[in-house]
Amino acid sequence: MRSNGISISISDADLKKATRNLSALKGFSGQKRSIRDAAYKALTPVVKAARQNAPVRQDPYTGKEANSKRRGTLKRSIGKKKARNAPVAIAGPRSGKNQRFDGFYGQHQEKGTKRGIAPNPFMERALNSSKAEVSAIFSRELDVAFDKYSAKALKK
Repeated sequence: MRSNGISISISDADLKKATRNLSALKGFSGQKRSIRDAAYKALTPVVKAARQNAPVRQDPYTGKEANSKRRGTLKRSIGKKKARNAPVAIAGPRSGKNQRFDGFYGQHQEKGTKRGIAPNPFMERALNSSKAEVSAIFSRELDVAFDKYSAKALKK
C-alpha cells in the first residue's frame, strides 16, 4: 500500500496526553511497537468508512452496479497494515501480486488521471468522517500501552 499524502491531526488535549505518555515510555523497548499497534487499531473506522465510500463499477446502460465477477474489487482490497521498522500503520487499497483482491487502480480513483477518470477522493472522505474516532482510539490505545509499561516498571 502506498501513502497518498493524506494526514490526520489529533486534538490538542489528546496530543498533550500522548506526548506525556510517550516521553514516559522513552526507556521502554517496545515504544515503537506500542505506537504502531495503537495506530493500527485506530485505523479500523477509516477502513470501514473507505469500504462504504469506495466506487463500484456502474453498468453504462442502466446506471446500476454492473453485474460482473470483478465488481467491488476495490472495495474488498481496502485494508490496513503495519510498517515493519517504523511506528506507522497504513490504510488503503492493497495491491500486488499476492493479493486476493488487487486494488491497484485505487490511486487512479482517488487522484484521477489526465485522461478519462475524474478524481473521487473516497479515502480522504473516509478519513475526514472518522477523524474524531481515530484520535480517540489512538489516545486510548496509547494509554493502555502506557499503563501496561508502568505496571511492568513498578514490578522491577
